[in-house]
Amino acid sequence: MSRTYGAPWSLLLKGLTIGVITIMAVVCAVSWNQSGGDRLLGFVMALPLLVVLIAGFWAVLGYEINGDVLEIRRPGRVTRVPLRGLRDVREDPEAMKRALRVFGNGGMFAFTGIFHNKRVGRFHAYVTDRGRAVFLELADGKKIAVSPDDPRGFVRRVRSAAGLKEDA
Repeated sequence: MSRTYGAPWSLLLKGLTIGVITIMAVVCAVSWNQSGGDRLLGFVMALPLLVVLIAGFWAVLGYEINGDVLEIRRPGRVTRVPLRGLRDVREDPEAMKRALRVFGNGGMFAFTGIFHNKRVGRFHAYVTDRGRAVFLELADGKKIAVSPDDPRGFVRRVRSAAGLKEDA
């Protein structure tokens, strides 16, 4: 039996996404206007819109726990994370707020990629609301962060799917 969780956007993510899209649209409009009819130059100057489209492909739409697999829903694809052998899962909303981006997207449609902080170490993020961060430590030692709409319920469900005992 599967269970689906939403990936709500924080106010910060909404603001960053709207701000970046607005800046990109203005740059495109001004560049296009300044191209003087040179279609090739106008096309090249419209590349910021391509950046927005590519970033949209990395958005996080939701999460599903399907048997012993966590499925991270993204536009056009699903990232599957096996829960078998899971070492730990816990809510940690502060850790994502203190994380530095090593590689990835820092706030257009999602916070995705590789991040690092002192307490958690290096981890992969698939987050839309840093205040709802849940960290999973997988069997191979890899760590990931997600931000389901119900962090406590998600942790309980993941623990159950992975065969972990409830925290006291």
